[in-house]
Amino acid sequence: MCPGLPGGGKMKVKKGRGGFTLIELLVVIAIIAILAAILFPVFARARERAKASACLSNMKQLGTAARLYVDDYDGMLVPYSIAIRTPAGTVSSRFTKLLEPYTKNLEIFTCPSDHLDRTQLTKLAPYPTTYGVNWYICRETGDYWGTPGRSEKRVKEPSATIWAADTAAITTPSAGLAAELWKEDMRYARTLDIYYFYLPNNAETGAQTTEGFFIPASWSGLIVRPFPRHNGRTNCMFFDGHAASVPASQFDPKVTKWNTPECFWDNPTKAP
Repeated sequence: MCPGLPGGGKMKVKKGRGGFTLIELLVVIAIIAILAAILFPVFARARERAKASACLSNMKQLGTAARLYVDDYDGMLVPYSIAIRTPAGTVSSRFTKLLEPYTKNLEIFTCPSDHLDRTQLTKLAPYPTTYGVNWYICRETGDYWGTPGRSEKRVKEPSATIWAADTAAITTPSAGLAAELWKEDMRYARTLDIYYFYLPNNAETGAQTTEGFFIPASWSGLIVRPFPRHNGRTNCMFFDGHAASVPASQFDPKVTKWNTPECFWDNPTKAP
């Protein structure tokens, strides 16, 4: 008989629970998987929005630098490149090098959403970029072309005309699709300096003709366009220095017609 218990009964000891059952573990795992499926896309979109904001900040800084350049050079626009002949050959100073003294930061020339570490690509160093300038207005100047720089007076509406944009070489199959479906051609991204953009001027077929753009012979077949890196939108910097996110559809030649008020990449005056 156990002392202290009425009637001398035995004390019962309740055994503790050994752990979760298999069913309970499966339920917990299922709940975690559901939460992950819900939250991971949210986190991914948040990261992309942050990268898009950082890219737009880059563009704003480039706009400030470009305006300082224009002021220092008596109203002359920043070309995509200045070419100078030397005994060793023609040397080109791209716009990234021209603007570096005003930015003191090479990182702002690359979009955070870019898939490559371009600083590690020796062919693109030391001034890699994912941004291209407006070929129609800011062509290369100097000995290579035998042409002087262009004045800011050439741009009829600086606040409505693009100076630079997110840019990429796009794949030939995607070139005929809607602008938001353009795909980057990674072969060229790894091997070529892409410092400017152009668009086909045939609004109905997208065919590339000799009017309004130029393709270097070594780039035969290369299609370089403003590129929608941010959920169907392209970050751009305008000739007045401000930056904005633009729907990719506005770069589609089938949507925005050449030589119309809506054509915001080529509305020059007759000024040189």
